[in-house]
Amino acid sequence: MGKTVLYVYAMTNDSGFAPCVADGLLTLACCKGGKKGGMRLSAAKHFKAGNDVWVLGVCGKSFADRYGKTAYSPVYLARITDVMEMTEYYKDDKYRSRIDGKAYELKNGVLTATEYNPHGKDDREKDIGGKYVLLSSNFTYWGDKCGENGNPIEPCFPSVFHTNSGKCGIDKHYRGYIVDEDFPEFAEKAFELKWIPRPDAEPSYNIISTRTINGSYIPDEDENSEEEVKTCFSCGRVRK
Repeated sequence: MGKTVLYVYAMTNDSGFAPCVADGLLTLACCKGGKKGGMRLSAAKHFKAGNDVWVLGVCGKSFADRYGKTAYSPVYLARITDVMEMTEYYKDDKYRSRIDGKAYELKNGVLTATEYNPHGKDDREKDIGGKYVLLSSNFTYWGDKCGENGNPIEPCFPSVFHTNSGKCGIDKHYRGYIVDEDFPEFAEKAFELKWIPRPDAEPSYNIISTRTINGSYIPDEDENSEEEVKTCFSCGRVRK
């Protein structure tokens, strides 16, 4: 395995749509794309290059305040175990029953949004721009219990979060995420402290709650505003 690559982003929704957790599998098929690819394309490229890719979704500040959660507490932590092009994912019948699997369909080889897709036109373009679906069978999902027992990651890695005054903040990253391309100690500590099961464990995933934070997707017209980005995405790791 090559480098350990960690992606961190602040979530403004946790409705079962992105990520989708079902049948021992976590998928990120929508959200965190971009018209030029975004996080999903970047993560998929790292995975295909043989790197150990991790994605950490944390509860953004405005989202946390709305639902009485702890800001920046982990909603999920996933070690990516496979990637698929969206066109392959959406033509495979075994994913059709998943919440995200209903969001698009292939019509003459073109991805087309269905009535089950909660995204607006601009976000759908970003979805498709992400090109890849990230899949994980090695993950922990906290869901609506995020932050209830404190923040299990922040004490050991405060630099991932907003508490580090010397950060290169995620507000400097216009796609709303931060990536550290060589962070092996994160993976080692995650396994050691049992934030996530080891990949050879049975099962290799841990679902703390089967309930999502907000139940159904709520469009957030302000989620990409400058103020929201600086508030909700002000986390980051000091870069050497």
